[in-house]
Amino acid sequence: MDQNKLLSIDTIKILLFFALASILLMPINNSLILLLVFVNLFTVILSFFMYNEKINRMMFSKTAITFFLTYFCYAMITVLWAFNKTLFTRQIAYILIHEIVFWVTYYYISKGKKILDVFIKFLVLVGISYVMVSTWEMLNFTHLPTSKHAGTKFPVPTGFFFGENNQALSISLMLPFISYLYVITKKVIPKLMLLALILALFGITVVAGARLSLIALIPLLLYILFFKTPKKQLICEIALFLSIAFYYIRRFPDQYMLFKEFLALQFTSITSEASSIVLKSTQIRKNMIMKGVELFDSSNFKGVGAGNFEHYAGNGVYFQLGWIENPHSYFFELLANYGFIIPVAFLIFWLALTYNSYRIARNTSGNTRELAYFCTAFLIIFVPVSFLPSSMFDMYLVWMLFGLVMGFQYLHREYI
Repeated sequence: MDQNKLLSIDTIKILLFFALASILLMPINNSLILLLVFVNLFTVILSFFMYNEKINRMMFSKTAITFFLTYFCYAMITVLWAFNKTLFTRQIAYILIHEIVFWVTYYYISKGKKILDVFIKFLVLVGISYVMVSTWEMLNFTHLPTSKHAGTKFPVPTGFFFGENNQALSISLMLPFISYLYVITKKVIPKLMLLALILALFGITVVAGARLSLIALIPLLLYILFFKTPKKQLICEIALFLSIAFYYIRRFPDQYMLFKEFLALQFTSITSEASSIVLKSTQIRKNMIMKGVELFDSSNFKGVGAGNFEHYAGNGVYFQLGWIENPHSYFFELLANYGFIIPVAFLIFWLALTYNSYRIARNTSGNTRELAYFCTAFLIIFVPVSFLPSSMFDMYLVWMLFGLVMGFQYLHREYI
């Protein structure tokens, strides 16, 4: 085939992939997500059949292949004992989308370092859009139609997402990659702009009350400020942002007081929850974990069936779960639904990604080493923030970022 034609086809495919990435990171329409997921799957499959692309790189990680095959096959087997078949069917659909998103992302990132670099810069644009939408929400006390608070004056921003915890999860998982760009950027103005973006995204998680995000992100923020920023530049940055903060306090006093109240709430709510008779987030999550372990035990360690945690959450101890059906923990959702096998398989998959990223960091230098460390940071941060949303099964962006990490590892596979 003509080389120019091949290049134009590749351009179309990459544009389709970035369209998919946009809708996953800014999920404003579920139908459009499904359309772009399957269009991208079709184009990737077509590439192997029509353009003689080698399939070898798709076999790079035996651990990933084993995990996803085990995940899907075991989930299908649970139909034999899953009580609620509607929830089972929905969960199978989620798993299929997870796997497609992961492998499509890996396919494109593993094609070359240029796509990886562009994708990370693209995350900056997504972060800017989060800040703009969240600022609009806070200034106008309104929300997008996708928010569960749409039509209310609820002061906490949810961005493009259903809830504030969903946006906090997305921000927490993107920030390591944006922080990587901050570290490798040498010019002062772009570096200041990236730091402003990082601080603004961090501020959104504070307003959202996402304490798990704060616990995960504060070490990252301190690391890039005090270990990856020259002292003179750090002093200038602090002075600049104190000036901006002073202007903001004088210009938007109501929003400042709201931010101050939310910040104080995060430091006082941990102790107050321990003595409160009203169920709050920490208590509910503890009860959810206990319920997940109970379902795991009562199912003889095989799980209650794909998606069926929600069915059993409403029986017997619903009030202890704060009238919430979802588990608020990815690992314990896997444990309750699928028993012993799938959580262990996922843990091995996660450990392999983390270990390989760390090995690349130890065996390389320069920007590659920095990105490997921040990939490792992303994987570590995933652990606490996976407790944020009610369920991670509709957070497809998580699997896109996992695919990014494995694509990066393929590009530097000689150092593993």
